[in-house]
Amino acid sequence: MILILGVTASGKGRLAFDLAKILGAEIISIDSMKVYRRMDIGTAKPSRQARARVKYHLIDIVEPSDSFSVGSFLDAAEDAIKSINNRKREIIAVGGTALYIKALLYGLFEGPGSDKRIRTELRARAQAEGLAKLHHELSVIDPVAAERISPNDA
Repeated sequence: MILILGVTASGKGRLAFDLAKILGAEIISIDSMKVYRRMDIGTAKPSRQARARVKYHLIDIVEPSDSFSVGSFLDAAEDAIKSINNRKREIIAVGGTALYIKALLYGLFEGPGSDKRIRTELRARAQAEGLAKLHHELSVIDPVAAERISPNDA
C-alpha cells in the first residue's frame, strides 16, 4: 500500500490520481468528510471524470445524517483493502484525517466500549461542577492521561 498523507490543499489527491493511472491502482480515501454524499463543497472530492478513470473507495458512502465513526471508517477501509487485494491491484491510500490514518496504521483501542450511563453522568457533572473539577479528579486517578488531556476538552 502506498500512503499519500498531508494537509488540506497540498496536492495529495492529484498525486494519488496521477500515480493510480500509471500503476493501475485503486484509491482509498482517508478523509472524514469525503465519506458523506452531497457534501461536495469544501471537500475536494475527485470529479466524476476522475472517478470514471480510477476506482475510488470510501467516497460518498454515507448520508450526512448518518453516524460515521473511526470504527466505521476502519471497517470500510479493511473491506476495501481486501477487495482490492483480491483483484491483485495496487492500493493508494490518500488523505489527511489524522485519526483515520492512525487507525489504519495501528488499529483501534481494544478496551471496553463506551458506557452511555457513565457518559451521561459525567456530562451532567461537567455542567453542574465544571470541567476543572472533573479534570482534577482525573489527575488523581490517572496523572498521565490528565497531563495529555486539556482541562478544557469536553
